[in-house]
Amino acid sequence: MEIKNETKFKKLSSTAEASADSSVDYVLPDYLGDVKRILFTECEARAASHFSSEDREELSGIVVYNVVYLDAENKISSASFTSDYDTEIKTHQPSSVQCVGSPRVNAYNVRLVGPRKFSAKAAVVTSLRVVSEDLIATGGSAYECDDEPITATRVLKIHSSSASERVEREYAEVLERLEGSIADEVAVVYSSADIVFDGVTAGDGEATVKGNLILSAVISDADAPIYIVEKRIPIEERVPFADIDAEMTFIPEGTVVSLTSQVNADDTGAEVVLSAVVEYAVIGEYNEHVSVTADAYLKTRPTENTYSDYHYSELSGSVSVSEIVASVVTREELLGEGLREIVYARPTVKIESMCAEDGRARIKGEMKLAGVGSISDEQGEISYSAVKYSSPFEVYVKCPCDESSSVSCSLYASGASFMIDGDSVRVSANLLGNVSVSKMGCERVLVCCDAAEQEYVQSSGTITVYYPDSDETLFSVAKKFHTTPEKIAKDNSLTETVGVVSGMEQTLGSGKRILIY
Repeated sequence: MEIKNETKFKKLSSTAEASADSSVDYVLPDYLGDVKRILFTECEARAASHFSSEDREELSGIVVYNVVYLDAENKISSASFTSDYDTEIKTHQPSSVQCVGSPRVNAYNVRLVGPRKFSAKAAVVTSLRVVSEDLIATGGSAYECDDEPITATRVLKIHSSSASERVEREYAEVLERLEGSIADEVAVVYSSADIVFDGVTAGDGEATVKGNLILSAVISDADAPIYIVEKRIPIEERVPFADIDAEMTFIPEGTVVSLTSQVNADDTGAEVVLSAVVEYAVIGEYNEHVSVTADAYLKTRPTENTYSDYHYSELSGSVSVSEIVASVVTREELLGEGLREIVYARPTVKIESMCAEDGRARIKGEMKLAGVGSISDEQGEISYSAVKYSSPFEVYVKCPCDESSSVSCSLYASGASFMIDGDSVRVSANLLGNVSVSKMGCERVLVCCDAAEQEYVQSSGTITVYYPDSDETLFSVAKKFHTTPEKIAKDNSLTETVGVVSGMEQTLGSGKRILIY
């Protein structure tokens, strides 16, 4: 059988996750003293390589652990070390796999197993978006006859996506100048870099991401109390994007590949410099408009058709999320009545459930904060202790959806803050990211149209008066009487658009008299 019509297109066929465990034992260098107590730990995964083959994807990278601790002399110090990870996922079909987001740490643990030895373990998860090429073919002997079949088509909106190239950018910023300080007595206890996006604009063959790179450092200067310094750096970076489309909704991605700190001496004191390498990428989500054959017949002879149900996903919408999650807690619950201030806290978010309602998506989860707080005793002496706090949250995001819609999201937390007022503390953080909503669709498509051997013969000069049922269309009536929709429309003074609206057939309605010549 000759294939007459082939429709090739790309669709988002699945979203998969590759998991791996990573662990390491780390011993402090000899010049550092013993560890008295761990105050704060942080863990993040960074991608290093991505190898694709015909049926699998291999990803590898490192896990970076940051530990802030009290040493034997009750001074705050820090350590940073890494472990390797490797993940693999089978795709089972030739496909184009897009790494939508950076690898993330799903869970981790850092323990003190000796006076100067840490044992760390992390579970790393990488999300993969599998974009595969699909095919809907229509054939049969009717396409080999003298007359071409008369066909009805549908336009399907099939969820797909495309990824930009990944580009690296380097930043070096003076975060703090300390007049009169001695550089050897200044140390960066902890540093971090966050990217907050404001949006994406599309251009000719490129996408431009805008937002801010937020650099922060906890600084120790001799015997003075430690403190935090932050700096916001506006970003506007162009990312090459070959397959950009005007109808796309964009998801920006930013990954901090490396972050280093340095204390330099100058003529009047010292300066703290943070250097970051950030990788940018953009994901474009859109509906690919695919025209498929829904039905066909011949004027000259009967036909026998074979149909198949085609299931697909249609993107309803993609919106950005920017919410403040806040709660109130007592001093006693955090560090006790002696709480002086929260020096630093890092927020993380865990999504527990998400569902669609009428016109909005509901997302529930838990916001966790971990950091370091200072305590002042009756003599005014300052000491430091670990701060840990978690609170459930529930946010609603307006988007085009209903209860049958499917919701997916990529969220992260940034900008933790603590406002102390008497015995109470207001804890808040920014919830940022993107929410996508899609719906499952099913369409009956024609896969084979075979012509009968005998020809269809209609008596010349006859006129048939026909009253279509409520669900009949111009095309279905024409098929029944082996004529064309255009001829029925012309003979009955119907407008050209009757029976077809936006590529979908419109019913004629019951009680309408149709004359078939």
